[in-house]
Order: sequence, then C-alpha cells, then structure tokens
Amino acid sequence: PLAYQFLKQNKWQALFFDQAIRLPLTSYEQIKKTIQSLYQLRNNKDYQKHLAEIQTYPSLENKKQDSVLMAYDFHLNNETAQLIEVNTNASAFLLVNTLYQFKNLDYKTALEDLKASFQKEWMIFNKKESPPSKIVLIDEEPLQQKMAIEFFMYKDFFKSMGWNMEILDSKQLKTDSQHYLYTPQDEKIEFIYNRATDFYFENHPALAKAYQKNTCLILPQPKDYCLLADKNRLADWRSEDWPELKDIKKNLLKTKILNSDNKQELWQSRKKYFFKICQGYGGKMAYKGASLSRPKFEELFQHNSLAQEYIAPSKIKDSNDQEWKLDLRAYVYKDQIQQLAGRVYQGQLTNFKAPGRGFATVEIKSD
Repeated sequence: PLAYQFLKQNKWQALFFDQAIRLPLTSYEQIKKTIQSLYQLRNNKDYQKHLAEIQTYPSLENKKQDSVLMAYDFHLNNETAQLIEVNTNASAFLLVNTLYQFKNLDYKTALEDLKASFQKEWMIFNKKESPPSKIVLIDEEPLQQKMAIEFFMYKDFFKSMGWNMEILDSKQLKTDSQHYLYTPQDEKIEFIYNRATDFYFENHPALAKAYQKNTCLILPQPKDYCLLADKNRLADWRSEDWPELKDIKKNLLKTKILNSDNKQELWQSRKKYFFKICQGYGGKMAYKGASLSRPKFEELFQHNSLAQEYIAPSKIKDSNDQEWKLDLRAYVYKDQIQQLAGRVYQGQLTNFKAPGRGFATVEIKSD
C-alpha cells in the first residue's frame, strides 16, 4: 500500500523506466540455464571442498538453508545473456513487483513465490508451522539507505503473512551468552532478513556467532555469498573446469583477479575490461577501464579486485526517443526465477538520481 501510493503521487519517475523490456525467449532460456547450472555447482561437495582449501571461509558449515532473494545480473550481447555478477541482499524486488501491479501485469505469482520461499526456509529451520515470534530486517543505518521505502514495504509484506517484523540497525542487536539475538527491547529474534552488506559478518561478531550456532535464522546467508556471490567466484568459474558449467561458458565473462603478475598487462589493456573490488556492492569502486585513472588503478590493487571482460550493455529508447543503457536482473530462489527486472541507466549504474532511469518490467517475446 505504501509503495502504491508513492507511485500514484507521481514520485516514480526517478525509480522506474516508462517502457517494458522485451526479452527474447532464447535469452531468457540462457538466463535460466546459467542460474540452474550455478545452483548445481553450489551444491557440489567437491566445489565446496575446493573453496575451503583455497581460502578459509567461516561460512561453509553444513547448513540446510537456501538464501531468499538472490539476484543474477546479465548483459545482453547480440541476444546472448552474459552474467555480470550474482548478488545476495538484492534490493527492489517489491518495488519492481509494485510496478508490475501498477501496469496491470501479473504481480501476484511472484509475490506468492516470494512468500513461499520465506515460509519454506522458516519451516526447514524451525520445523513448525507457527510463524516466527519476531522477524527483524537489518541494515546499517537502514533509514538512511536510498531504498529505505522498500524496508517499510517488507513490513507490510510480512504483516500479510502474519509475521511481526521490525526494522533495526544491525548495530542495535543485542546478544546473550548462548548467542541468541534480541531487539533493544529484549525481544528474542527468531528470523533476520539480512540487508546488511557485511557479507561475511566480519564486523558483526554477534551475527557471526548466531549464524554459526544456529540460534537464529539469518537469510540471505554468508554461505551463499561465498559459493555464488563473492566476485572471486567469477574468476574461479572461468579458470576451473567444473562439469556443471560446461554448457554455459559462453555466458560467463572472462575475469581475472588483479595481482602483481598481471598488473602491467591489465593496465596496458585496461580498455578491454571493467574493474571492481571483489566484495563490493552497489557500484562502489567499480570502473570502466577506458576511463580508469592510474591512481584509481593503483588503489584497486590495495584491495581484492578483479578485471572483467567489458561488454557494452544493450541500448533501449524511451517514449521521448532518448537512448539508455540496459541490463537485466533475475530474482531467484534456489534455481527458480521468481521475477525479472530491467535496469535502465546512463553512466555506469542505475543511481535513481534523474527522471527516466531505473527499474523496468520485462516481457518475454517469442523469437
């Protein structure tokens, strides 16, 4: 209801694009295949063992949970859907869903699928049909986030499920000696919908302990970030011959981790690449090589960073014949697409700062 009123008041222009994205069926099938293949790899015990061997991760415990609200982002290159990155903590599902509703398109199926994914994961964790007594959405300074409106939408969403949700700053969480988590009012928290971008809980020891000890269900979780969304994986998938990825190699962009051995070569050929830090998010420290300065290039080497083959995004025109860049986002639970969104922008990313750019509905068209 809140977001619908927001749209009716004509405040949508800086969040949404006015045209639907027409996605070729062949591209949609490529997107599905890529997601299914990566989920199969995620569940491969040898793959998990391999990651544990190449780096110590605190998140590969034998957890039965699957993260909700994963997102896979793609560029369309001559109708080939090429994976840009995978995200946990993905934003805008409910905003996009409201746009589908606003345009009198099917929105209920995606919404019911999302509800079912939350309910299923809670049942697996709790083994009871009763709802969690307390679910908390966390982020760092949540009311200062540019997508804060969506946090209130989730409050309505969970209320429709009969779940009592509160929005908290992740630093407000309290804990006890048994690593249970509590609100500032000492209410025990049973389920956390996690929007914080401290993906491995390195700066949130209470969250890390609760996750490790299973005293609270926390989703999305570090395990899925490690197996799928840590951008180091983009390089792993290209360099390793995992059988699950055999049929989707062409959908994966060439990616290299920056190191002293390839530093000079990457600088000289920087125009062929897009550079970003491996644990970045929201376009932070992400640069097109053609416009990358030497100081910024040197700064990237102070972090765990990568160079990804640069593929120009496809283009789309709005109703005023203005041209925009386009990529596609698939919101996913396990290996199932729940909702598709276009992301239309100028520059390097969707930033919601000017009318016209933003999220768009997607229509799948027959070839």
